[in-house]
Amino acid sequence: MIEHRPKAVFLNTTLQNPTGATFSMASAFRLMQIAERHGLWVVEDDVNRELAPLLAAMEGLNHVLYVGGFAKTITPALRCGYVVAEPDVLRELARTKMAVGLTSSEAKKRIVEKVMTEGRYARHVEVVVERLKDAHALVEECMDALGIELFRRPRAGFFVLGVLPIDPADASEVATRARARHLARARSYFCPDDAPSAGFRFNMPHSIDDALWDFLRKHVIGR
Repeated sequence: MIEHRPKAVFLNTTLQNPTGATFSMASAFRLMQIAERHGLWVVEDDVNRELAPLLAAMEGLNHVLYVGGFAKTITPALRCGYVVAEPDVLRELARTKMAVGLTSSEAKKRIVEKVMTEGRYARHVEVVVERLKDAHALVEECMDALGIELFRRPRAGFFVLGVLPIDPADASEVATRARARHLARARSYFCPDDAPSAGFRFNMPHSIDDALWDFLRKHVIGR
């Protein structure tokens, strides 16, 4: 921190992509202590949380910019988000946005407004949460049966990181073969310097397909 003197840190506090990990309260408290001590801004990308934001709730926006959205709840195609911050910070952000990109899609904002004001959003989120929980349980069972190591078992959110029992150097070939069968999975694009990795990101709604597990069983695990 002293050597590099960063001005801000960007992080997912809830159900991080691609690992599915969530910040613990102890880690969050420690981070906010560091931010306060060094005058560091924390940009909390928390698109997965429907409850109180973790860091923003703790800090009261003194050092936090809270970023949320609706792509994980309403529909993935709805790239419409929002920022919660101090008034002075919001004014600067609005000025920069107007200078760089002018405006956003009014149609998308109207869709969000309609969904939020019709009164069914909370129930819709409950249904999504339950369906994702069921998908996680099924995917975990399949992974355990094939010896795929799970980085975390969140039982929530859209993603988990599974490490296949293969040589990391073979990961690209596995990804290519999977894409040829329309079973694309995000490979190790999250690794620093694009280092070889046997870790694959699994999207829960798309991972309950029997074809995926048949492919892994026959062409990767060799069973």
